[in-house]
Amino acid sequence: MTPTRMRIEAGWALIRNIGTRDPSVIIGTLITLNLLRVISSLLLTRLLSPTDFGVIGMVSVAHYTITMLLDFGTDAYLVRHREIHDRRQLDVIWTITFLRLIFVAAITALGAGVFSHLLGNETLTVVLAVSALGFLASAPQSLSLSLAIRSKQLFLVSTIDVATAVLNLFLTVTMAIWLKNYWALIISSIIGTSIRSALSYLLFPTPFYRFAFDPKVAAEMWKFSRYIIGSSVITLILSQIDKFVLGHFLTLGEFGIYMLASSLAFVPKMFSDAYGSRVLFPTYAQAYRDDPSSIRQLFHAKLRIVGPLYCFAVGNLISFAPVVIAVMYQDRYADAAYYLALLSIPSFFALSSIAATEALIAVGEVRATFHANLVRLGWLIPFSSVAVYLGRPAAILGVLALSELPATVYTWWRLRRKGILSLRRELPTFLIGALGVVTGWLLYRALGFVFHIVPVGLLP
Repeated sequence: MTPTRMRIEAGWALIRNIGTRDPSVIIGTLITLNLLRVISSLLLTRLLSPTDFGVIGMVSVAHYTITMLLDFGTDAYLVRHREIHDRRQLDVIWTITFLRLIFVAAITALGAGVFSHLLGNETLTVVLAVSALGFLASAPQSLSLSLAIRSKQLFLVSTIDVATAVLNLFLTVTMAIWLKNYWALIISSIIGTSIRSALSYLLFPTPFYRFAFDPKVAAEMWKFSRYIIGSSVITLILSQIDKFVLGHFLTLGEFGIYMLASSLAFVPKMFSDAYGSRVLFPTYAQAYRDDPSSIRQLFHAKLRIVGPLYCFAVGNLISFAPVVIAVMYQDRYADAAYYLALLSIPSFFALSSIAATEALIAVGEVRATFHANLVRLGWLIPFSSVAVYLGRPAAILGVLALSELPATVYTWWRLRRKGILSLRRELPTFLIGALGVVTGWLLYRALGFVFHIVPVGLLP
């Protein structure tokens, strides 16, 4: 082999090595998924009206509420458990998960009228009842995807995520062209969920599960899940209270614009959640099983590059939001820029708090998420209550924007007590994030001299 050929082979080997590393897989997947989300948003905002997005937003709120109230934390249980290969044990876990989703579907269908009243729009009853079919479609799904995350098969899981996202994009746009209303998103979601359930069996060497029950396994799951359930209830309040309040004060069209901004603001949160659950938690859990003393060094090593880059990107988004909205949408959606900037602030702190929480759970502090959410709730309830009492419900957004800061400080304190956190290595991440805010604002102001950008962002 010639020297030139050897250099080329070495270069490709390096590229393959970088491309298959955990952060690269997560980042590449999320870039692809968010690109698909942007394409979907660009197409659907031209095919559907803001009112349609308002209806879908309220359906999403109802789905999220019911799901979180009945969240057993099955994925986290499967990833953290020391021995999870017994067939009967898997059958029991699958049975509990199956029955949970059947119950969720029943609650969604039977309680559609109640949720419509709570959301301030009685016309949602039929839509919510039909949407319950999506939970039925997901009920038979195999545990293979969760087990693949446990075994760090990130590339395979990410490939499935991207493939199903492409399929969902095609289904949603096709349905929107045909139906031209919110039913397009409801029907395409049900079909997409059904396909994902089928793929969970077809793409893995997994036999079909059998219905089984074991009191010991159920008790062990409950012991692990009880704190997750409590945490999920608090997470529900934290993440949905703004939507329940604004649903009563905004028209469906205005609520649709708010939900559009909320969807865009969720992009960095998607990364922090995925990186936390698919990379950090399995890595921390395995390190603690193998050598508990190694987790301090590993905690910072996994965030050394990803953390600053993440904070810098979110900082840019906070100040650059008016440009993002102006490029993607028409002026009638300009108000989304203010919402986008404000709703991106919690994401600025999210990766740090999620990493800290995952590390605490890995070392046996299962209540960490629950306690962190109690801190968030302790911040939210008094200040948001005052905002609503004064007749300024929009002020609740400001309270929510800062809700992640006290939780981050709390999880840092817990990690310091465990001897895991080094503030000297953690704080520079946020200085780089602040630099991102400044950089984004300067770019926004510079572009404002050349292009028409409606100045409705968080910064002047």
